[in-house]
Amino acid sequence: MNSVLINLCLFSFAASPITDGAAVELRYSGTLTQILRSGDRTPVKRFNVYALVTATDSGHTINFLVDEQGGGGWSWPERFGQVTLDSNNNAQNRAKVQLLHDHNNTKYPLALRQLMFEFPDKLSLGEVWTAGRYEYSVDSTQKVRNVECFQIGVVNNFGRRQKLWVDPATSVVMKSEQRVFMGRGDQFSLKMELDSTKQVAVAQLAKLKKPISSLITLQGKLNRKPNATRPELSKDQLAAVSAVIPDILDTSKSTPFQQFSQIISRDAQAQSRRTSDLSSLSKRFVGQNAPAFELPTIDRKRFSSKDLKGKTVVLHFWDYKDDPLTEPYGQIGYLDFLQNKRGRLGVKVVGVAVNARFEKPETVESGLRSARKLRSFMNLGYPVVYDNGKFIQQFGDPRRLGGKLPLWVVISPDGKIAHYKVGFYEVDTNRGLVELDDTVIGIFKDNK
Repeated sequence: MNSVLINLCLFSFAASPITDGAAVELRYSGTLTQILRSGDRTPVKRFNVYALVTATDSGHTINFLVDEQGGGGWSWPERFGQVTLDSNNNAQNRAKVQLLHDHNNTKYPLALRQLMFEFPDKLSLGEVWTAGRYEYSVDSTQKVRNVECFQIGVVNNFGRRQKLWVDPATSVVMKSEQRVFMGRGDQFSLKMELDSTKQVAVAQLAKLKKPISSLITLQGKLNRKPNATRPELSKDQLAAVSAVIPDILDTSKSTPFQQFSQIISRDAQAQSRRTSDLSSLSKRFVGQNAPAFELPTIDRKRFSSKDLKGKTVVLHFWDYKDDPLTEPYGQIGYLDFLQNKRGRLGVKVVGVAVNARFEKPETVESGLRSARKLRSFMNLGYPVVYDNGKFIQQFGDPRRLGGKLPLWVVISPDGKIAHYKVGFYEVDTNRGLVELDDTVIGIFKDNK
């Protein structure tokens, strides 16, 4: 068996001194603490990391699962993954163990230290080296959980950023502290420490590999973009999840993945119900006459549906605020592209800013300023009106059924609702929002 793996199994605080096996479980706990300008420290997040380290012919494979409490967190598809390391602990894929923290309504991915130190050949007292933007130095020795570790400092041009405690016999990071910044220079301390190790016998490893294999295969099928923060899954993604849920629930019993599998099952069921409810809402409105409207623009002018007579109208309901501004920006960039490209076909886009600030006279102006900043930032060419919530109610307001904006309503030249969609479209790099584009082209052809 791999010598590093044997050493892992012999940590003095392991459950039992097993000297033969196929893999090791590592369990970490940690905290994210905000450091206030006064010097006070406020804990804002706690987290746990489960890792299964398996020796391979070329190095190690680390399967991980992250659990976060406080300050938001990843949706379940981003909470697990598989890191492949070569014999020198260099990562061979892009998977990372990381947190997601919501600070001042903006989500920040926070990468944790790689669990096995990537410079095992440098672990000797007094060693100093540079890698990329960082300088490393092995400064001293210190015991962590009765394991004699090297304490390593990591600095860049902005000063000391990380402290690591690494077991030289295994290259495992026993403890880490790092300084991170979010928002407008707000400082945080991110700490993590190894709590326990447990050798995994061959039979147990075979049992663990079944749910892990299913989860990694499912993750590939979902094909989510890196650092995706939206929990919503598409219809095809939900179908892929539903197809494997029975297997994952069964194979994960009595493993660290049992509770996680139950979370996946509950989320898929909830999203499926919500999708069904929203589909019913779409069927209720498509084919009906669109309500007439007259709404103020964000420049305090009046905009009437009478001005759109004979046009194919795309109503885009979204919050239209500049802070926080996170991708995909309500897909408004692609929407502007659509109007510019299909305007000659009689397509007219109208943005509808739906924001709670418009409900109260004392906050209307701040909401308008925010929407104007967004329009300027994105250089939008279509008109944007604002709604205090009453206009969207005439289209069922999908938020009441658990849906999230944007809502897209396409009205044909005869005044009837031809298309109704909640959420985001799939994007094609050449055509933009293909489903929406096909819809307006189809309406044009039907009305020629």
